[in-house]
Amino acid sequence: MTTTAQLAVLRPDSTEFSIEDVELPDPGPGQVLVRNHGAGICHSQLHEIRAERTRTYLMGHEGCGEVIAVGPDVSLVRPGQSVSVTWVPRPGESTPWRAGVTLPGGEYATTDEMVFTWGTHSLLDQRYVVPIPAAVATDAAAVLGCAVLTGASAVVRAAGVPSGASVVVWGAGGVGLSAMAAARRSGAGPIVAVDLSREKLELARRFGATHVVDVAEPDVLDTVLEVTTRAGRPAGADFVFDCVASEQTLGAALATVRRGELGGSRGGTLVVVGVAKPGVGIPARDLLIGQKTATASLGVPADTGVELPRLAQWCVDGDINLDALVTDRYPLRDINRGIADLAAGRVRGRAVLSFT
Repeated sequence: MTTTAQLAVLRPDSTEFSIEDVELPDPGPGQVLVRNHGAGICHSQLHEIRAERTRTYLMGHEGCGEVIAVGPDVSLVRPGQSVSVTWVPRPGESTPWRAGVTLPGGEYATTDEMVFTWGTHSLLDQRYVVPIPAAVATDAAAVLGCAVLTGASAVVRAAGVPSGASVVVWGAGGVGLSAMAAARRSGAGPIVAVDLSREKLELARRFGATHVVDVAEPDVLDTVLEVTTRAGRPAGADFVFDCVASEQTLGAALATVRRGELGGSRGGTLVVVGVAKPGVGIPARDLLIGQKTATASLGVPADTGVELPRLAQWCVDGDINLDALVTDRYPLRDINRGIADLAAGRVRGRAVLSFT
């Protein structure tokens, strides 16, 4: 028995997706079949779309939906459950299988990651599927699996931001907004959002930013340093999160980290959250002389089987407003328009494909 799905397919000689009807087989050992409610359109996948490819690809690494079938040996989810789909696996053994499907005509489409969500259904290894409360299981919950997980966990897990710490977030997209919400929940302050979009900065205030700074304004660094300076301490923030990680932002973000005092104390911490292009780095001299710490957070340094339900509960409690975070929705047939809008900076928060 098979399930007919519509999937977005990207061929090696194109940057445009085609929407194709595909017959998905019943789940095998350790596999889960999910009917998708929504799928996030993540900025990091622009790099994959533009990269040189020799294979036909399926993409999408965050989503949400309902489990409609499970294969043998599946113990982590059951049919009928609302679930989040994420690119970060739970700990444990994976089935000897990479996510992919056979297209009509016998062509095989695969993915560099173990998930694909840009389609009406996804066939997945159970380690990438996590139950979430039905109360948040709308199309907007698609962004739990990457944007919220990445941004919030960078603050709570990777950095461990304590109450009262000063925080700066460079980039007010979906990941940055989630980082601000987590900083607010941790009791941090001030929380400064830095971006080039006025619309995004206004949205940032809804997610915890106490101050917003437009990078188009003169003396951006001085403004950020002034906001985060405290009596008796060097200028700068205790924690700075760069959710862009471009050649322009990395040096500027490090410059807004509080300096240490020679022979006295260490400086603040820069957390790189965005995906930088190869060869892009941070100024080593500022890191050394300022006695600052630089680290990075990819996904989440914790068990997603625990972390995602916890973040979903934050949404139920009102600490993260998923409906406000998701600012743009597209039907599957308009996926290329959604990708173009994201690349052009027209998406304020997070964009999703909606199947509801």
